[in-house]
Amino acid sequence: LWKLCKIHYILYYILCKYSFFLFFGSYWTFKNLTYIISRYTNRLPKGNVNNTIRRAFKNKIQHIVLIVYVWEEKSPLRFRQISKRPANIDIAFLQQNHGDGEPFDGQGGILAHAFFPRYGGDVHFDDDEYWTPEPNSGVDLYAVAAHEIGHSLGLKHSKNRNALMAPFYQTYSNSGIHLHNDDIQALQYLYGTEEAAEFNISSDDPDYSWPNVEVSVNMDDKSNSDSDQFEKVNICNNPVLDTITVIGNGSTYAFQGKWYWRLNQLSYDKGYPRKISEDWDGLADDLDAAVGDNKGNTYFFKDDLYWLYNADGKRIPGYPKRISVGLVDLPDNLDAAMIWSYDQQPYFFKGKFYWKYSRWGMHNIWPRLITAISPNLPDRIDAAFQWTNGENYIFAGPYYYRISGWRSMKVIFLHGLGDTGFGWSPLFQKQFQFPHIKFICPHAPIMPVSLNSGMRMHSWFDIVGIGMDATEDEDGIKHSAKQIQNLIEEEMRIGIPSHRIILGGFSQGGALALYSSLTFNKRLAGIMSLSCWLPLHRQFSPENVSINKITPILQCHGEDDQLVSQAVGRATAEMLKELCSSHKIIFYPGMAHTYCSQELDDMKEFITFHLPPS
Repeated sequence: LWKLCKIHYILYYILCKYSFFLFFGSYWTFKNLTYIISRYTNRLPKGNVNNTIRRAFKNKIQHIVLIVYVWEEKSPLRFRQISKRPANIDIAFLQQNHGDGEPFDGQGGILAHAFFPRYGGDVHFDDDEYWTPEPNSGVDLYAVAAHEIGHSLGLKHSKNRNALMAPFYQTYSNSGIHLHNDDIQALQYLYGTEEAAEFNISSDDPDYSWPNVEVSVNMDDKSNSDSDQFEKVNICNNPVLDTITVIGNGSTYAFQGKWYWRLNQLSYDKGYPRKISEDWDGLADDLDAAVGDNKGNTYFFKDDLYWLYNADGKRIPGYPKRISVGLVDLPDNLDAAMIWSYDQQPYFFKGKFYWKYSRWGMHNIWPRLITAISPNLPDRIDAAFQWTNGENYIFAGPYYYRISGWRSMKVIFLHGLGDTGFGWSPLFQKQFQFPHIKFICPHAPIMPVSLNSGMRMHSWFDIVGIGMDATEDEDGIKHSAKQIQNLIEEEMRIGIPSHRIILGGFSQGGALALYSSLTFNKRLAGIMSLSCWLPLHRQFSPENVSINKITPILQCHGEDDQLVSQAVGRATAEMLKELCSSHKIIFYPGMAHTYCSQELDDMKEFITFHLPPS
């Protein structure tokens, strides 16, 4: 959930992409589901969190006889909280970049996100938010959780603004939530109807429903005709923006045709949309683009003209002017413009090209294809802007694309046995601040592990024992290595060359990183192997190691490691020196099977040297 939901559709209240309820986010094939709260917020007692999340699944309202079941009420689904993994739905409070490719943005903006059943069904809440168990005093955990659990069950967003699955943060009347009929239709399409015998809800009970939050229309306003009122209410019939921008006073405005909206952190302000002609002195309808400057002014473009407005939205005298007269090397009939957070410079878009603006004229490296930013972008766009959270968004038709400050380099880091990517991603977030590098911390699958008496846990492959002569899970190692190599190739497909990617890992993850790198046919920028060993080492020789035999390797190991012994670390180092041409081993006195501050400094130095800003 954004303050608008951030599972797929930003500024949905303007774009309104889909009609009515949406399902097809995949679904669970069984009806009894378990959930675990694997990481709690420090802002609330654990008991409050447990009770609030339980209410979002099935809610007993205190002091009221009525038992309100949010997701159980109208389906055969039943939910049970457990204290140990594995669970069907894993709920966690996390911060910033937390390893799933969908980083949070601090307080405000994105509140939470969830994954459909086919992607695991997990729910993540932004732990930087001020979560409260009740409405009106902060961000209501109950309302947000109830919405996100809908995604965990396979429901997408609803166009109906009164539905629980509408994609923005809402409050609710009285003390509980019922599903809207739109939600019920989607839920029952996936799971069937409820087992009515288990419920006895009287029609005399109070109605706990979402308040009406449709577009507010002042019926006493004589300046708008009936056709204008109709046009406001049906704005979603043409879900394409002309432009969107943040002006100098921090207000965000979106424009479409002759209408505009002022947006806030939750939705849009009361009384909108309004006519552009009513409030923007001399500004044309059907705009092409808008962008701010470093003085707080905003430029608006249409056809061959541009207007200049100050930080409060007041037109500066002398405008509009012709683009050809006032702006160097800027064509008429632009499609979009934005300040890109990558370098805080203005960029313009027209047709299938984009370029960085300079008052001294266009450099010969411009223009470039829009698809050079990412092959996932369309050839032509409608609008673009940098929002107050620092992220950049591109709009094309009813779709949006988040491009952020383009991070042209990646570090893929694999966790150890029994851990998840969440174990490392907060550390990278705090200790490794590289604006041009994105850290990816994937999760291993859950499987039985022989070393731990068959207990099921996150593991990249089965481990029978640890040592140079231990029995190894060859099929599992090769299968996971292929998955990691596929992940690298996916990054390459979106425009990140392999030589701008470092692959690393800790313990079992470090072992897999070594094996994956030395069997991968594309050269990497570097390899980091922490407290680990080389799997299937007998299968390697200097002749059959991949091109990454020349890739720099940083190997780190604790002298007091009792799990992957120092002897194993030294034996691995000797093999790597024989197989590879650029290997460095560092042992840390007193360090067990963990990491230390000096090791983090060495990792940071390695990353800085091998992934310098381009």
